[in-house]
Amino acid sequence: MIGAMTTSDAPATFAAIGLRAELVAAVVALGYEEPTPVQRETIPLLKDQGLGLLVWSPLAGGFLSGKFTRDGGDESARRAKFDFPPVNKEKGFGILDALIPIAKAHDVTVPQIALAWILANKAVTSVIIGARKMPQLEDNLKAVDVTLTPDDMRALDEVSKLTVEYPAWMDSLGSDRRPGERRY
Repeated sequence: MIGAMTTSDAPATFAAIGLRAELVAAVVALGYEEPTPVQRETIPLLKDQGLGLLVWSPLAGGFLSGKFTRDGGDESARRAKFDFPPVNKEKGFGILDALIPIAKAHDVTVPQIALAWILANKAVTSVIIGARKMPQLEDNLKAVDVTLTPDDMRALDEVSKLTVEYPAWMDSLGSDRRPGERRY
């Protein structure tokens, strides 16, 4: 009998970014240039089977902290010196553009909204945060008290949704066959 199962895939790091409700978490689509099997296959499996996902680096190495913008960022931050984990920056900035007004509306920090988004996903059981300083840890822990509205969730899910891949994109093209007709 298997008591526990673990799997590791660096992109799961961000299972939350770019994950819609049927995908999960709030941070993996931001994670890498291309969506991964974790985003497209593992997360739906976890949800279907009632299993959980432990998200590593839910703030994408600080990228979703709000410290970084298209014009630059906190030069003292580790990410400024060591750009890891690699992220799709344009997609990430789009997500930050959605996170910032939501944080202002709730009167909380951007990291709290990003973490609350990840934790709101039914497949996510917990997150492994990478706070290096006590104020960061204290701020991150406050995310459990944030309740996102359905509109907040829709906005974040929309901006982070995955692009449709082959063969699924073929469904949008329609068919050149009539019902019951076959090609030989």
